[in-house]
Amino acid sequence: METNQLILKRSGIVITLRCTLKCKLCGGYAPYYKTPPHYSYDYIADTIDNYFGVIDKVGDFSITGGEPLLHKDLGRILNKTMEYSSQIGRILILTNGTMLFSDEVLEILQNHKDKLHVTISNYGFLSTRADELENKLKILDISHRVIKYSGENLFCDGWVDYGDHSRKHFTQKETDIKGKKCAIRSRDVSIILNGELHSCGRSFRRMELGIIPKNKNEYVDLLDSNTTINEKKDIISLMFRSDSTTSCAYCNGLCEDSERFPPAEQLMEEK
Repeated sequence: METNQLILKRSGIVITLRCTLKCKLCGGYAPYYKTPPHYSYDYIADTIDNYFGVIDKVGDFSITGGEPLLHKDLGRILNKTMEYSSQIGRILILTNGTMLFSDEVLEILQNHKDKLHVTISNYGFLSTRADELENKLKILDISHRVIKYSGENLFCDGWVDYGDHSRKHFTQKETDIKGKKCAIRSRDVSIILNGELHSCGRSFRRMELGIIPKNKNEYVDLLDSNTTINEKKDIISLMFRSDSTTSCAYCNGLCEDSERFPPAEQLMEEK
């Protein structure tokens, strides 16, 4: 029996939450894990296989973290993702500009210039290798973008505080209004963490912390063999048709009127 076509605009897979920075307002909460998750190549490969068994096409598919350049198998992960290149518009690698690519990864980037794209978040003095990395990509004619997070005219005017998990909206109408205003939901972004596809990383984290229940209509366990592909497609379709999720009631959202903060402020080291 033929399955329904499911096409997403943007998805990202978190391959590690280890990072070279300790940003207080990290949207992935990386510095707040006692032991940041760092997924094995086999686990990531299995997740990718299952994702593309459910998702027929995706516009942008991001390899992200944490800092993905900390993963020793980044090259293998890129090659694995390229197996599904016919189902992907662009494959993005997101980095914070503190590390350089290995020769192996640079070769892969050169060999697949039509598909692979690098996005560098430049946090000024914190992004110690950003200029060097950008110059290298220019020399090799590798598609890339630099997002400015220092000085004036900050991207999105700065960061939003997603770490305040207190409930902010108490009716479904209020929650739906917040969800519809959020740029993350309006851009149809989804994120893969720990083998699960969620509408955003905040929803995953709040479920992980037990702040909200693990609502089976608001995420899909890609590795769950007891749920059929069609059932997974139906859940994902519903996730993107809804105006909000349970998590939106606890979130500031990325909205035009959300309070902004300086990007990448670092947590103080404990003495």
